[in-house]
Amino acid sequence: MKIMFVGLGLIGGSMALALNGYPELERYAVDCDEWTRFEALGRGAVRAAWPSVQEAPLGEMDVVVLCLHPEAAAGFVREHALRLRPGALLTDVCGVKRPIVDAVAALGDRPFVYLGGHPMAGRECGGFASATGDLFRGSHYILTPDDSVPAECVTLMRQLVTDGSVRRGLLRQRQQTERAIIAALADPANGFAAGLCQSLSRTLGEQLERMARDAEMRICA
Repeated sequence: MKIMFVGLGLIGGSMALALNGYPELERYAVDCDEWTRFEALGRGAVRAAWPSVQEAPLGEMDVVVLCLHPEAAAGFVREHALRLRPGALLTDVCGVKRPIVDAVAALGDRPFVYLGGHPMAGRECGGFASATGDLFRGSHYILTPDDSVPAECVTLMRQLVTDGSVRRGLLRQRQQTERAIIAALADPANGFAAGLCQSLSRTLGEQLERMARDAEMRICA
């Protein structure tokens, strides 16, 4: 299986490193920064990396993970998503879903499957230099499938995040409530800014679980 990370910052780089050791999983990446690509190859995070999406073989990928800011992820969908092969899985790590969800919806009929995601992990410093293979250990990962997402795609993503040392997946069935939860978590007034230190991860997970129960979310062990 071939997986591509679009963006090798803290989250994308850590996901690629966390999935090291699975020979049946071929990891690739796109990142515009030459040093980042060089380091990712040197640390064995990916087999190959391209400086732009235009140059990358998107049509050969089984899974594409958008590790970008929300508006950049939405821009990828508008400009490049139709290059994905039929049945490919497109996912993201954005804490705010509306831009990418709206961009996917605007495509109408599409060959790929979109399944939103959001890892609840972070550090005080960003970039690939701060990426670690254990960033997600003991953390949570939200998946936000709607009725159009095949069960096998949800199963695949759950397996990938489990292999990446995520403690528990929170599976959302109703997209509107998920958006509200993500917006609340991403609101700086609530203290959940995107650059949270790893030391806050467990507290964030406890807050998330309480919100999940209030929203009648189903916890997937």
